[in-house]
Order: sequence, then structure tokens, then C-alpha cells
Amino acid sequence: MPFQLSPHLRARPTLFLIKHPTTPLKVINISPAQALRPAFRKAKVSRAHIERMKHELPLLLDRTAGKVSESTLRGHLETFLHGVAFPINEFLIQSEVRRMDTVIHDGPKRKGPVGVIIEAKTIDNPREMFSASKPNVKALHELALYFMRERHAGNTAIKQLLITNGETIYLFADAEFERIF
Repeated sequence: MPFQLSPHLRARPTLFLIKHPTTPLKVINISPAQALRPAFRKAKVSRAHIERMKHELPLLLDRTAGKVSESTLRGHLETFLHGVAFPINEFLIQSEVRRMDTVIHDGPKRKGPVGVIIEAKTIDNPREMFSASKPNVKALHELALYFMRERHAGNTAIKQLLITNGETIYLFADAEFERIF
């Protein structure tokens, strides 16, 4: 039987890029092809990796559908990330590190620098969730705070920042946060 897309995936994925040439904060809607660097677009993806993604993504979407708490969402997200892109023996994914929701360390040890910061919000509270039409919300404020704390502590290893509610994922490059904040 061919792979069936989950109902959650039928819409075309959209990424958002934050631009802040002066003021105010402006969010620009871009496609995944525009977001990827040319080198990443040329990279070959193995069949096994595609099959793993086909298996794990519907599971994540089904587990996070409906009402789930932030801690449950973080747990499901951690399981998904370990299964798809961040093997347990190479990367450490932790929740509740220095008050940050979830972090991915650059390496398998707790003392390794944080490379990715993830802010998770529940679907039940849309007032706190970031969106292109409403960027000035708690999720972005917390992510900016965590980013600035890490930079102030000397961590220059952060490369990506992410906000999610289980259905929608907003991915930001560290260079944009560095420039804006």
C-alpha cells in the first residue's frame, strides 16, 4: 500500500522568516525551497532516511493532535527527533534545561554546548503561540530571552531556534536572532 499523508500534512508546508531591517518586526512567508541553502538542496537523502521520516512524522502528528500538555508535547517531539535526525548516541535532547523547554546539545554529553533551542506551546493557548499575523507573543519573547541568556553565557554554538505547538513549526536561524535582538 502506498504511503498516505496524514490529514495534518495535506496543506503545503510553509516556513516563516523574520526580517527586521529597522522597525517594526516583520515576518515574511517563504517556501521550504527558499529557506534551504543551495548546498542542502543538492544533498542526497538516503531511502532509509525517507522511510524513517514516513514512519515517524504521522506518529508525531497523531500523538500531538488534540489537547496535550507542554510536557507531553516535548516528550513526543524528543522521541520524533531521536527517531529521525538526532541519534541518541550522537546528540543529547533534554527538556527543562536552565528553564528552556527543550534543547539539543551538540554531542551526547550534558556539558556539550546547546545547538538548538525549542519553545513548545499548547494548542489550548493560542494567545501565547507565535504566528505570522501575531509575532509579538510570549513564545517569541521566551525564545529571545533564552537565546540572549545563552549568548551572554558565551554559547556561540546555537544554530537554530524553533517554536512549535505540535501542528505548526516555526524555525529561525541564529543569525536572524543575533541581528534582531
